Amino acid sequence: MGRYPVVSVSLKGIQAGSYEMACKMGAQAINGEARRFQYLLESQAPLPGRADRVHADFQRKHFHRP
Repeated sequence: MGRYPVVSVSLKGIQAGSYEMACKMGAQAINGEARRFQYLLESQAPLPGRADRVHADFQRKHFHRP
């Protein structure tokens, strides 16, 4: 595990009729991911071992299967 969390965003699905619209859609995709991971900014990372706990919390929150 690294020391800092990394958020990946794919823009390959953006289909727009103009460059301007593609830029707006790309910005919306990035903003959406930033909002989704806002808790990372509010956490105390990077503290020693914190990235591992953040990753484990994320895994439990988004991939937990009852």
